[in-house]
Amino acid sequence: MFRISLNVGILVLFYTVLGGILSYVLHYLFDEHDVEWEKKGILFQVYDVTVELILIGLVGFWTMFCIDEAPPMFHVSKSMDSLVDTYIAGVFFSFSLFLFFDDLSSKIRYIYQQVVDPIIKKHFPTKGSILDGSLRKTEETKNTKSNYQ
Repeated sequence: MFRISLNVGILVLFYTVLGGILSYVLHYLFDEHDVEWEKKGILFQVYDVTVELILIGLVGFWTMFCIDEAPPMFHVSKSMDSLVDTYIAGVFFSFSLFLFFDDLSSKIRYIYQQVVDPIIKKHFPTKGSILDGSLRKTEETKNTKSNYQ
């Protein structure tokens, strides 16, 4: 149990530092989400976000692959080593990646608002709540409200 904990501690530090460095570097390699970025058009915006996400996925996958193939710092069973690698990579690498990715999150939200939101609003109810049965596509008016009471 102690050796497992030591391996967890080492991997937590490794993935946190690696994710932080990667997010910091990508933060400076790509455009910031500002008025200039929003003026560049949807194709550029999708391309920008796509390249960022692909790079994150590639670095994350290949790092985890290499770590998974490497022997643990302190000997434990292969199944326990794999469990530790998978858990730590998933949680801490993901967490540390988003230390400097405020712009990426903001870019993704902006693209969703520009592309997905109009489609959703056109085809799905956007008013009310499914929980209380008041879900509808348009606002209730006084006339509509009085007809149902």
